[in-house]
Amino acid sequence: MNAALNLPILTEDVAQAIRRGDLDEVARLSPLLGCLVVFIHDQSLRDWQAPLIESLPHHAATFDLVDLRNLLVHLGYVTHESRATPGRPPEPRLLPALFVGDGGELLLLRQRNGDRFRWFDGNARAEGEGILPCSGRLFVFDQTQALAGAPERSGEPWFTRLTGRFGGLFLHLMAMTFWLNVTTIAVPIFIMAVYDQVIGIRALTSLPWLVGGIAFVLVLELCLRMLRAWTLGTLAGRVDYLLSTGTFRQLLHLSPVMTERSPLAAQLGKIRQFDNLRDFFAGGALVSLIELPALPIFFATLAWLGGWLAIIPVVAGACYALVAWLCIGRIRRGLRAAAVARTQREQMLMETFAGLRELKALSAEPLWRERFAAATAEQAEATRVTVMDQALLNGITNLVTALAAVAMLGFGTLAVLAGNLSVGALIASMTLMWRVQAPLQGLFVAAFRFDAISAAIRDVNQLMTLPVERRGRKSMLLAQEIKGHLSFDRVSFRYGADADPALLGVSFQVPARGFVAITGSNGAGKSTLLKLVNAMYPIASGTVAIDGIDTRQFDVADLRRLVSYVPQQPSLFRGTIAQNLRLRHPLATDDDLRRACFRAGILKAIEALPEGFRTQVGDHCTVRLPVSLIRGICIARALVVDSPILLLDEPASGLDNDGDEALMLALQAIKGHATILMVTHRPSHVRLADRVVVIERGMLKAVQTPDEYFAPKQPAVRREG
Repeated sequence: MNAALNLPILTEDVAQAIRRGDLDEVARLSPLLGCLVVFIHDQSLRDWQAPLIESLPHHAATFDLVDLRNLLVHLGYVTHESRATPGRPPEPRLLPALFVGDGGELLLLRQRNGDRFRWFDGNARAEGEGILPCSGRLFVFDQTQALAGAPERSGEPWFTRLTGRFGGLFLHLMAMTFWLNVTTIAVPIFIMAVYDQVIGIRALTSLPWLVGGIAFVLVLELCLRMLRAWTLGTLAGRVDYLLSTGTFRQLLHLSPVMTERSPLAAQLGKIRQFDNLRDFFAGGALVSLIELPALPIFFATLAWLGGWLAIIPVVAGACYALVAWLCIGRIRRGLRAAAVARTQREQMLMETFAGLRELKALSAEPLWRERFAAATAEQAEATRVTVMDQALLNGITNLVTALAAVAMLGFGTLAVLAGNLSVGALIASMTLMWRVQAPLQGLFVAAFRFDAISAAIRDVNQLMTLPVERRGRKSMLLAQEIKGHLSFDRVSFRYGADADPALLGVSFQVPARGFVAITGSNGAGKSTLLKLVNAMYPIASGTVAIDGIDTRQFDVADLRRLVSYVPQQPSLFRGTIAQNLRLRHPLATDDDLRRACFRAGILKAIEALPEGFRTQVGDHCTVRLPVSLIRGICIARALVVDSPILLLDEPASGLDNDGDEALMLALQAIKGHATILMVTHRPSHVRLADRVVVIERGMLKAVQTPDEYFAPKQPAVRREG
């Protein structure tokens, strides 16, 4: 690829230029993105800035054609590649299209008049016109909401639709494998010809022709093998990409109630099963499968060369099938036991790293070390049994293969001595038999992984059929101005069908721009109540309404843009502080970020950092920051957008005195400008509220003013009988 199409860029610099509306700077940083912006303007797309910034490669140092095509998918377009030459220019119906010349030319072809085109030159960052300057690749845009490929058919499993998109590629693989096997047959025929026609009758004049012919066949075989390897790699890479992104997108769009209560190790174990599918497409199992149709050709050739000796590999194949039938149950049970033991050990590792301080405080290292040793021993034993079984299985296959070779040689020798077979035919039959044995042995070894592969396919299809949160591109409900009046009407919720209700019949009102503090004992359902407002959990019964509109009528993305939410456990994601703050509003300017941090009381603390807003957080970097600053960044992230509703779940948790004072000032500044619903136990925060909602055991106990909440409780007067 020409270097002009792969220039080093900083994603944040491109995003800043888009926020400023400096499109010439975007084109200077990346000619490809410059062409894309011109295309967007020609299509009169609206509100494209935020989706474009969200789709930029987060940590990539360059932006190339692959990134551009992936970005277009997020914007609702797919691209189809073809060749274009000055003699065969693209038809007007294909325009607009992106032309990448063989010499590095980068043109967005916009209109065609005769043989002349009107274009935007990405390298020169200027408009122009003329005939197509050279040959090159043409990328035609196709507006669609789905990836390119076969149309989805209702009722068809997701993984079947995914693999169905590569039907043409599978046909190419089958054709290549067929011709590859045809060239393989030439080798034993060459051996037979040399022994019988050259050595047997001393006809040396034909030897150069035979050697030249077999050399050509071997070179052709090498080329076919390289082409098949490239095709298999392409297939494995595309399946891996689509499988990973498709399942990840599905996981992101699932309701949190379906994922957050499942152990992390169990979720990772499920996702790790999908690696079996990638290994299937990248490994030898797929090659063995696509070589099966060629086995009849091998058997027919072997019967032509050696007569009844062709029965020997058939018997060997039957032995493979018999051994597999006898051992497959034991091997599969061993593989499942090893997978369970590995998952339990990984779960214990995660628990250790998450609670290392508590273990040290309890001086429980020796006990925990013994438990980990026991879990490791269980995994080691399961692995040992599996390895031994597989080694035994490989030994049996090698034995069957060797016995087949001995039988072929023994019976073939008798046939040669009886005059029914030539020496050349015997050696050719031996060579061809090894070739027949290879796919049979490969299938035999891979058969024990088919159970894991079928389980992974079943899990993928099951995952992709789970109901996701309702999301759309637009919502008509946002046409009216939202003031922020909240109403809860007999709201109930439970985490599972057999679980006790977390909330039961809760009803109260929060006026627009009101401030309500929610308090109660631990586990009373306070945090659950907040999560129902922004659709983190589905409402079992009752109604949560915003300005009289049931929240279930909102598009989820629109609803969460209306509601700013600060969770109880703050989380920072890999990237800079600025990138974390812009997660909620990608178009936020630097001034917007500074204003939000000032309102959260952390602006001075961020500016005191060596890198300021460009400080890296996430991964291991977050632990270097004070807890109060992490909490403040999460609060500022919610304040980047002036949402009509603000939800705060224990916002003072982990804050020091300075952080709590800054939070108090921020709450006082926001009060009266947004509807605030805050879960808290701190009396100072409760006194800021207009009303106090007391929740106990999932039920509404009282709605009071702060003065009533803090009023001394009168002891019950006991009457003497």
